[in-house]
Amino acid sequence: QSAINYLSMGELDRSIQILESMESLYKESDLLPLVYYQLGHNYFILGNVEKAIKNWETFIYKYPIYEYYDMALRNLAEIYYDKKDYEMSINLMEKFLFTNNQSFSKETLLSTKSMLYNQIYDSTKNEEYYKKAVENYEFLIDNFDYSERALNYFSELLKLYYMKGDDDKIVKLKLKAANKNIDIK
Repeated sequence: QSAINYLSMGELDRSIQILESMESLYKESDLLPLVYYQLGHNYFILGNVEKAIKNWETFIYKYPIYEYYDMALRNLAEIYYDKKDYEMSINLMEKFLFTNNQSFSKETLLSTKSMLYNQIYDSTKNEEYYKKAVENYEFLIDNFDYSERALNYFSELLKLYYMKGDDDKIVKLKLKAANKNIDIK
C-alpha cells in the first residue's frame, strides 16, 4: 500500500524502492505477483522500457494472476509494437485468455493482429503473413459485420486482394459488402 501511495503522490522512485525491497525480502509472499506487475508499470511510466519488460515478463511466466494477466500481455504487446517487433507483439496477443472484457474485446484483438500481419507482409512479402491477414479479415467480416469497423475490414481485405490481382475474390467481396449494405469502392 505504501508503494501505491508513493506512486499516487508522483514519487515513483520511492515506490520502486519499496517494491524492490519487497521482492528481495518476501520471496514467498502472496503479494509478489502484484509487486512484479506494479514494478513493470512504474518502470514504464519512468520510460525504462527494458525494466518494465523484465518485470512484466517475470509476472507472466512465474506469477500470473488472472486479474492482471491480459493487461501485462497487452502492455508488452504494445511495447513490442512500438519497437516495430510485430511478430513478438502478435505472439504475446496469442496468449491472451480473457478477451471478452471491456478493456480488450475479441474483435479488437483480431483487428490488431490482422493489421500487424498486413504490416509484416508489406515489409517482408512473406506469403504466410498475407494468408494470416486475409484469414483474420475474413473472420472479422463474417463475425463482426455489424461493427463500426466493418467498413475498415472490408477495405483492408480489398487492398490485399488488389495486391494479388485476385479479381474473383474482389468481385465476391464487393458483392458480400453490397449484401450487407457496406459501401466499399
